[in-house]
Amino acid sequence: MRSRRRLDCVGILFIVLVFLVAGCSSPAAAPTQAPAAAPTQAPAAPTTAAPAQPTAPAAQPTTAAAAPAGGGATITVGDVFFLAPGSGPPNVGSFFDHRVASQLYDGLTAWDAAAIARGEAAVPIGGLAESWQTSDDGKTFTFTIRPNVKFSTGRPVTADAVKKSFERAVAAIKKADAVARYSWITLIQSLEAPDQSTFRMTLSDPYAPLLAVLASNEFKIVDVEEVMAHEQEGDLGVAWLNDHSAGTGPFMIQEFVAEQRLVMQKNPNYWGGPDGVQPTVDRIIVVHVPEAATRQLMIGTGELDVALGMDPISLKTLQTNPDVTVKMFPAATTCNFLIDLRIDVLEKNHPKVYQALRYATDYEGLKNVVAGGLGEVQQSQFLPGMLGYDEKISHYYTYDPEKAKQLLAEAGLADGFPLKIASRDGSCGAVTYGKAVEYWQQNLTAVGIKAEIYQSTSAAMWGAIGEGKFRDAGISALGVTYFDPDQPASVRAVSESQLLGWKDVDPTAADRAQELTEAGQRETDPAKRAAMYTEIAKLMVEGAPEMTFLQPVDPVVMRKNVSNPMAVPGAFPILFKYLQKQG
Repeated sequence: MRSRRRLDCVGILFIVLVFLVAGCSSPAAAPTQAPAAAPTQAPAAPTTAAPAQPTAPAAQPTTAAAAPAGGGATITVGDVFFLAPGSGPPNVGSFFDHRVASQLYDGLTAWDAAAIARGEAAVPIGGLAESWQTSDDGKTFTFTIRPNVKFSTGRPVTADAVKKSFERAVAAIKKADAVARYSWITLIQSLEAPDQSTFRMTLSDPYAPLLAVLASNEFKIVDVEEVMAHEQEGDLGVAWLNDHSAGTGPFMIQEFVAEQRLVMQKNPNYWGGPDGVQPTVDRIIVVHVPEAATRQLMIGTGELDVALGMDPISLKTLQTNPDVTVKMFPAATTCNFLIDLRIDVLEKNHPKVYQALRYATDYEGLKNVVAGGLGEVQQSQFLPGMLGYDEKISHYYTYDPEKAKQLLAEAGLADGFPLKIASRDGSCGAVTYGKAVEYWQQNLTAVGIKAEIYQSTSAAMWGAIGEGKFRDAGISALGVTYFDPDQPASVRAVSESQLLGWKDVDPTAADRAQELTEAGQRETDPAKRAAMYTEIAKLMVEGAPEMTFLQPVDPVVMRKNVSNPMAVPGAFPILFKYLQKQG
């Protein structure tokens, strides 16, 4: 066996890109790993350097007995996005689920928050596995489990406990009929624990994204003995994990009232994570405050210590408030117009009409007018820092109404055509769905397209897409729950794009994207993988049904006595354990 680099694997350059989006999860029934309003994953913006972040707290002892600095302190977080409970692996669907699960659970692999903050490459490092080896054929992964780690329940983390956690995750995914979202599990041939410090996973084929996937919230490790003790009618403990936790993360759930509040207390058995940092507060209280104006008022008066998901108008006011600070984190998500390619005029005139829509879109206007400058123009879901990213593809189209009109005329549509656009509540970062759809409607009207907006819901739109009945345009945030190009390839280019008619209308391009996606999963050479994903990105931007227009940033607003927000993939946007509060 060739040794996998213990904790310093060479990987792709990663720009810290984390996500916070209100109301963006596709329904559980939809066969995607997309964020609800449609996560996943968990799990990208400036092109060469990560945004500046505070330095991580100095490493502290990893034993549970270590007293946290500022013990007894409580941080209250105001959150726009607060769904019904559902944060226990593998049942992690919405962006809120991912944000919570990041605080409660650890995976075999993890991300180095301090390295990301310094702008270094982000590759999977050891989490509950302190090292691993990969067989020469790329099919067998042997993990050495970190010693002396306990679940919040007090039980030890052993190889057998890890094995049972994966077995339960696979069973729960199959029971929920969600294999299409996590298709890699079909490659699992065996899960073994030959001794209490060795866990072995053998696959039928190489799977290059595995180490990144194992850092995602869906496959983090749970105490199966505790979970199954609360099983209800054969549900594998899923219902109990909706409002309880049994992990190894820095916090554990104390109370959860859906749509109201979540209270997390410090895990007394927390091992410190791969960087040895203990939480500096004892409790995190997350309260549901859906109105930005109310969150603005509460952070101003000190009722909140941290506010998430603020809009551009509120941020402008808050940035002048001497009692608060604002930090911006590029999001691991994109804002996208969706369009079913089986709409009659598109199906008959693809790609001319598709490209006319692209040239008719005012990208800079969407960035500056709709998002208030809180984002960067982005036309590809292969984001900066991701393997396969190409700057030219990400800015493939310019705003060119005359070019759009010319393409429509060439398609015999000089007088335009009618188009229905589904709008709904929610947002993609600072991009409010309703405002973005209205702005796009104006763009389309200017080239003769008669766009009509109607009000829908996330469940209705994604439900229709999942059933193959959607024949309109729409809008959605699409996030990354594991930072590997396989996600935009397998979830967006293959699964969702097929649901939106790409294979029906342009089977050559769609089949090529699927062929490259499958090859990229097996290919272990980074350079070869990069070339594959660059080709997929070009195919998508030239004709796929998810028309990406922006990569937002996630603002984190804090009272002056709160500091040190740290972002990592899948935390959406920050890990609460790093927050420090004075006084």
